[in-house]
Amino acid sequence: MNVPMNGPPNTPDSSRGSSNRLEQYLSELSTRFKHLRYVIAAAALAAAVLIITVLGVYFAMRQGFSAWVVNTARALLLLAVVTLVLWLLVWPLRKLKQ
Repeated sequence: MNVPMNGPPNTPDSSRGSSNRLEQYLSELSTRFKHLRYVIAAAALAAAVLIITVLGVYFAMRQGFSAWVVNTARALLLLAVVTLVLWLLVWPLRKLKQ
């Protein structure tokens, strides 16, 4: 059997190439985690909005669509959106300053 060899595995060139590949992989992994955070936040917002809407409609129907029930549901929806925006924008910016 004739096995081609590219050189010893511990040469400086091969370790530098491995180091570069590892750094590139870790950089890509970090980017994926950042994107995953936004996807999870969007899913959490969608779930919160759906739950608040369903509960708001349920209580509004039971109360005859009174103004206080509808306004409370609207306020809770607004609170959910503002909380998510703060979580996605302000918190990461504070971490960058540290």
